[in-house]
Amino acid sequence: MGLRQELASGKMQIEKLSNSAAGQGLSRMAEVRLKSLLNNAKEALTNAEQLVAEEMGEDSENVTKLRLWERKLLDLSLRNNLLNMKLGKNAIRYEHDEIAILEDELDQGKEFVLEQKELKGIYRTVRTNLEESGVNTLFLTFGTLNWKERAGGRKYAAPILLVPVDIVPIKKEGYAIRKRDEEVMLNITLMEMLKQKFEMDVEGVNPLPMDAHGIDVSLVLHLVREAVKEQTEWDVMEDSVLGIFSFSKFVMWNDIHSHGTAVMESPIISSLVEGRLMMEDERAPIDARQLDATMRPEKMAIPVDTDSSQLEAIAESEQGRSFILFGPPGTGKSQTITNLIANALYHQKRVLFVAEKKAALDVVQSRLAKIGLAPFCLELHSNKVDKQHFLRQMQQVIDAVGAEAPDGFQRVADQLFLQRLQLIQYIDALHQKQADGSSLYDAINRYLTLSAERGGHPLSGLMPRLRTQSKVSSYMMGDTLEKQLPLLPQIIEDVKKQLERGRKMSYFNKTPRQLLEADYKWRKFVSLADVSNDLLDDLDALNAAAERWLKNIDLLPLWEQCAVAMRQTDSAGLEQAIDRYRELTSEFQQLTRQELVARLSAQVPVGDHDPEISSELTLLRKRIGNKGRGTTIRNIIDQMPALLPKLCPVMLMSPLSVAQYIDINGPKFDLVVFDEASQMPTSEAVGAICRGKAVIVVGDSKQMPPTSFFSANTTDDDEADMDDLESILDDCISLSMPSRYLGWHYRSKHESLIAFSNQNYYDGRLTTFPSADDMVPHVTLQHVEGFYDFGKTRTNRAEAEAIVAETIQRLQNNPERSIGIVAFSKTQSDLIEDLLSEALAEHVDLEQQNLGAEEPLFIKNLENVQGDERDVILFSVGYGPDKEGKLSMNFGPLNKVGGERRLNVAVSRARYEMKVFSTLRPEQIDERRTQAEGVLGLKQFLRFAEHGTSMLPASAQSTENHSLIVEQIAEVLRCKGYEVKTSIGSSASRVDLAIIDPLQSNRYALGIICDGSSYIQLKTTRDREVVQPKVLQMLGWNLMHVWTVDWLQNPDAVIKDIIKKIEL
Repeated sequence: MGLRQELASGKMQIEKLSNSAAGQGLSRMAEVRLKSLLNNAKEALTNAEQLVAEEMGEDSENVTKLRLWERKLLDLSLRNNLLNMKLGKNAIRYEHDEIAILEDELDQGKEFVLEQKELKGIYRTVRTNLEESGVNTLFLTFGTLNWKERAGGRKYAAPILLVPVDIVPIKKEGYAIRKRDEEVMLNITLMEMLKQKFEMDVEGVNPLPMDAHGIDVSLVLHLVREAVKEQTEWDVMEDSVLGIFSFSKFVMWNDIHSHGTAVMESPIISSLVEGRLMMEDERAPIDARQLDATMRPEKMAIPVDTDSSQLEAIAESEQGRSFILFGPPGTGKSQTITNLIANALYHQKRVLFVAEKKAALDVVQSRLAKIGLAPFCLELHSNKVDKQHFLRQMQQVIDAVGAEAPDGFQRVADQLFLQRLQLIQYIDALHQKQADGSSLYDAINRYLTLSAERGGHPLSGLMPRLRTQSKVSSYMMGDTLEKQLPLLPQIIEDVKKQLERGRKMSYFNKTPRQLLEADYKWRKFVSLADVSNDLLDDLDALNAAAERWLKNIDLLPLWEQCAVAMRQTDSAGLEQAIDRYRELTSEFQQLTRQELVARLSAQVPVGDHDPEISSELTLLRKRIGNKGRGTTIRNIIDQMPALLPKLCPVMLMSPLSVAQYIDINGPKFDLVVFDEASQMPTSEAVGAICRGKAVIVVGDSKQMPPTSFFSANTTDDDEADMDDLESILDDCISLSMPSRYLGWHYRSKHESLIAFSNQNYYDGRLTTFPSADDMVPHVTLQHVEGFYDFGKTRTNRAEAEAIVAETIQRLQNNPERSIGIVAFSKTQSDLIEDLLSEALAEHVDLEQQNLGAEEPLFIKNLENVQGDERDVILFSVGYGPDKEGKLSMNFGPLNKVGGERRLNVAVSRARYEMKVFSTLRPEQIDERRTQAEGVLGLKQFLRFAEHGTSMLPASAQSTENHSLIVEQIAEVLRCKGYEVKTSIGSSASRVDLAIIDPLQSNRYALGIICDGSSYIQLKTTRDREVVQPKVLQMLGWNLMHVWTVDWLQNPDAVIKDIIKKIEL
């Protein structure tokens, strides 16, 4: 223990030095540098403390991963304000003559109005915690134990009883405090610390003793006093403090601490403990292209629109695999999870969905409700754990019996499958590679290139050949090969002539083989239609010609593809086929929802069942009838282990509620899904993992890690270190667990809003979509004249005032667009909130308008904005030169390891627009003075906001090589006076060609999608014909398809159709 105490003492000395650094005659820069060095030393000592604690534990055993998780959950260190309560901005003393009477008055519903200035900060922190995690963290304490680690040492204060309370602002009067409808809590962390460190048991406090008015506060304090009376200089005080505390981790600690054997039965947990993947799965990853070609629609339930990357994840989960699902911002994580859960239910599986943040859970719950699955999905997140709500849902699912299966489910599935195959057939005919490595599409482009080199219109003379091609190709597919062999001398003679002509063309000098092959393929069989009948009698050269002809027989499939492609457009027409496919897709999606509800309804027990279920159903109906009197939700759940999975096969929970309500030894869920896994500490995920057979970890390693931001409530320093913790996502990545990647970005309604993140953090892997106003930047920088008050308030008032003015103006002129305000630091976000509150007080109508909005305005900082999005984001950098023009390179959380992840979160929240307010200019950030990736990233982002996409890496701006068809269309339109651009977009999903609106030069009048290389890169028919066009149309595009076969058959008609579309 001596070494650990010396390390702790060293930390205290460093803290004193840091606090006294100011006023020592140092320059501002030297003072900043000194504080930074001292903070680094403090962090090193903290790490050393933990190392010593792990290596020199009381029992001196080797510390296992499981033990380390337990330690993270049960924080018995002095950083925990349940053991070391400090008065300050998160805890204030509440004066009252008699605390036992105070508790009785609160229990009877009495409110107390307080006016202390510290309450504003407490109110905001409690509100944020409730919004983020759904957990109330505000308590009024009753009684304090003053204790010491050793005689003569420092004295610490720990609350004994905690009453959950609400805080409500009252205009011009302060804040009202009232008791919540929740139980009074004993400080169980204190009780565990007394047991582990001092071998003390406080008897008689579990359960808490009661009197006529509620908890017997006086008796509880007496029992604690008796338990510690042998300790020197310890005492129990009868006082009260209003403060922020959290109990959630103790419940999770007790869950895994008491069930170590059950926890280790999970192969995922075993893998995490051993540090290597202990599950083997040699099956090849699923490919969406193959699914599209072979899988019948009724084999999977997809009730919500899905893209190919999402489809692959859903199919993987159906096979019972555990994997990581990487979901960058706006890639449809909740949409994918909804489909994933629905498909699991379709196959009679049980699912546990776990999210720490209330917002993430609410989004999935809302999506499941929209497709009719709400009765079968039990939500037990922390702030919704209400017994009456729970019993009402049980009644609703019992009442859901009798839903009928929809008519036509199988019929529409069959039609959809055939329609999909028809469209795939066209794509294959056009793009399938032959033995020589070329496709029909390649041959067409080579032919057009050759024709262009000869001069004249590139398509002249082509139509007569194409009209005879289908007939000739069909003829060649039959049993008439012998009859055609005599024609070969003429074919060979034609080829010789073409070769001779080609030798005179400079282009052949570049690519002789390719050009000869293109012309040979196009002319070889078409020439048969005009061959003289005289050759039929010429048999002399038959054997030699046949031998040469057979050498090129591999070209027959290419021409068969051409015949198929031509027949497609000549018969039903591609556009009609696509329209029908879209109709069937939408219809089958609705039928799938109805089929799901019918199947789940059929599982609800009615009438006679096996005795166990019948008994449980009878007991549940009794609980519903008496409103659960005398029992708890956990008891009701425990009493129906066989019934509950049939009533509610899906449970949506937080890590805390999993530990509270789900028996670790009960039936396993088929699937456990974690959302926002990058922010969930592994220690908190363990309990849920061991309750499932397979696990899907959904998150983004490029976004926020878990931090101690919300749990470390003991410091009053806004710039205090906020430790990044290990996440379940990071730990699964380290195991090399199989992974899937969601690659289509939907949130941003303008590509520039995600372009910076896509190129800097996702290596350009995101498929993003250009908008019809692509030429107008939607990320802008507004330079503000002002300074960062580094020495005092650590705020930037000029930026805050500019943002408030912008906000008021937008609320007045553009109220339909929701607004989010993001600041780098909490002090800056607090200042903005103060100034905006003052401004809204003068615009009462705007305040009421905002409160009633579907998405109210939010003001957040880097640490708590992940998972939120708004139409418009106003971004305050805050940091910048001080009043003297000096710039500190301390940018708060951006200086930390992983600071770039915070920046990525901040700059990817907007749907329509982001406006950056900054007194700092990008060129003022000196790259020589920092190596922090977050700070360097900020410089790049400010340049991007100021100058646009031209600041992105060259790869983001490169233009894809297009087919000659696209270039020919563009050239014809330019000749007709239109301004045309090709390859619009900054990712893989581009609009091949777009015509600028003649009346509005910053918008496109028409976008053209061709069936070339970018089209075939989309893996599934749904990607090509539903997802991409639907997204582009939502982004304002007027779209038109131009098909290769249409252009070859009648280019003039195609141009005519394009012009007609432009002028509509």
